[in-house]
Amino acid sequence: MALHPTGPRGRDGILAAIETELRGRGYDGASMADLSEATGLGKSSLYHHFPGGKPQMVAACAEAVQARLAARLAAVTCVSCPHEKLVALFGAFNAYFEGGTRMCLMTLMATSSAAEALRPVLASNIAATIATIAAIVTEGGIDPTLARQRAEEAFAQVQGAVLMGQATGNTDLFRRLVDGLPQGLLKPV
Repeated sequence: MALHPTGPRGRDGILAAIETELRGRGYDGASMADLSEATGLGKSSLYHHFPGGKPQMVAACAEAVQARLAARLAAVTCVSCPHEKLVALFGAFNAYFEGGTRMCLMTLMATSSAAEALRPVLASNIAATIATIAAIVTEGGIDPTLARQRAEEAFAQVQGAVLMGQATGNTDLFRRLVDGLPQGLLKPV
């Protein structure tokens, strides 16, 4: 059975259900039975579409997350102002992290029992996100080396703020970062 690209039981819907389950339970906490129930597919159907099991599902989810981010950025490519592009990018982060109340799929996978096997996917996703931020910052007139450093620091700050929000129940830091990073990343040296 081929997966249709959209719809609740299409590829997008299945990946969304898998991602939601993994973000809610973590890699080690989400069993194949849980993923089967979340997607509405039997375990054998899940293995048919994802013969590599959960690691392949995570890789597909990571690609989907990156594609959603790229689509969000593509929507603002006509905007010439790097600040507005960063606002849109951090708006996408805000939506993905649900205002700082939901952990990143990549963070959960990096701390799972499959972390080593997932390292290439995780590293690729992180590198793509940092490269996107750095490219916009460079476009804003910042030296490429400094832009890359700022992008790495911004990525780490956002991830840390989400973790702190999860641990404390207070998402104020996350909201301040999402609001302030676009301007801070473009601050002249």
